[in-house]
Amino acid sequence: MKYFVALGSNQGDPLANLVAALRRLPGLAGTSSIYLTSPVEMEPDAAPVLNAVAELVFQEGPHELWSRLSSIEDSMGRLRPYRNAPRTIDLDIVAGCGVQLDDEVLTVPHPRARERLFVLVPLAELDPAVATEVAGFDFDAARVGRDEYRARFGDQAVEVFMSAQELAERLTAGGSGEGSSLAQSE
Repeated sequence: MKYFVALGSNQGDPLANLVAALRRLPGLAGTSSIYLTSPVEMEPDAAPVLNAVAELVFQEGPHELWSRLSSIEDSMGRLRPYRNAPRTIDLDIVAGCGVQLDDEVLTVPHPRARERLFVLVPLAELDPAVATEVAGFDFDAARVGRDEYRARFGDQAVEVFMSAQELAERLTAGGSGEGSSLAQSE
């Protein structure tokens, strides 16, 4: 089954955190570029965030994937002193092809993804149809910054920090691990 997982970091060395998390993801099949984004729903003085979206091929269900993602977060020192605190790594299931789930543990598609350019832009880079499905409207990343998108997303800033190709090269050059079999989706 295909899943899309959002990654974010704004504590410690965010780039190293994203690369380390990507290497640990099960069934990594592709990754978006890494984006430098404004913090959303965080403290006013929060550091900018590095964000990306990964495509996974994972044969188990969403709860099993969520458990794996939580274990990766814990192993990387993720603390949750309060909602939307700065984080070493944040891993969220954004969508799963054919998955509709809403229970006490997990909601897929992610319930706030449609409000966040830092999820929709990298998701659209990997799969525009899934980004449109998650957004709930015909999402076009090329329109970000235009009036209708500013009205919808406010002053959220999203800019490319590292291309998907550069990221793929960094992942494959970094040695073995789950992420080293990255099959670039571009």
